[in-house]
Amino acid sequence: MIKVKQLNKIYSKNKKNKFHALKNIDLEIKDGELTAIIGESGAGKSTLLHILSCVESFDGEYILDDTNVSKLSDKKLSALRGSEISIVLQNFALINDFTAFENVMVPLFFNNKIKDKKKAVLRAIESTGISALSNKKVSQLSGGQKQRVAIARALVTNPKYIFADEPTGSLDSKTSESIFELLFNLNSLGITIVIVTHSEKIAQKCNRIIEINDGSIIRDTSGKNAAPNF
Repeated sequence: MIKVKQLNKIYSKNKKNKFHALKNIDLEIKDGELTAIIGESGAGKSTLLHILSCVESFDGEYILDDTNVSKLSDKKLSALRGSEISIVLQNFALINDFTAFENVMVPLFFNNKIKDKKKAVLRAIESTGISALSNKKVSQLSGGQKQRVAIARALVTNPKYIFADEPTGSLDSKTSESIFELLFNLNSLGITIVIVTHSEKIAQKCNRIIEINDGSIIRDTSGKNAAPNF
């Protein structure tokens, strides 16, 4: 379970120039939930996601399962990201000169728990429907194919949580739908997924919607859209 209490994030260039990005956020996300975070640009959506995915500092309390994230060292945070947490970004963050297979392998360079790394990569690639693209360089792939590679890379460590920041933001509507269907199928296997999106249509397919405005939660709707229609 994800639990945050009185979570704040202040960006400060100097004493006079400060931006309060998140303001006293209280939030719980249960295991297995598929949650959408929505809001206008600059509302604080991505900031919250980056904090939940342990890549950004914060003030307040953040408990992930039984771990107090706010008290972890950088080394332990890195280990947590390498085992329990995976992140999917809008711009894919892939290495263009690497093949799909090589990109999916990257997180395993830092993971000592998975012994048969090749098998893990092949399983992740197969689960995202890109087995035929395994040996193609990322530079040769379409946007939708790149996002599937990014999702396969996120899956390869067998994470409990996937955090996706606008994963369909740069894709056409048909491709976006297929990517979200993939994420929904992964969620049905028990992976907790939190997705930041500008799309109300995508958000309505989640079983929970959290809307942020000016750094605060203004809407939290649960349990009304648990069966998306693709």
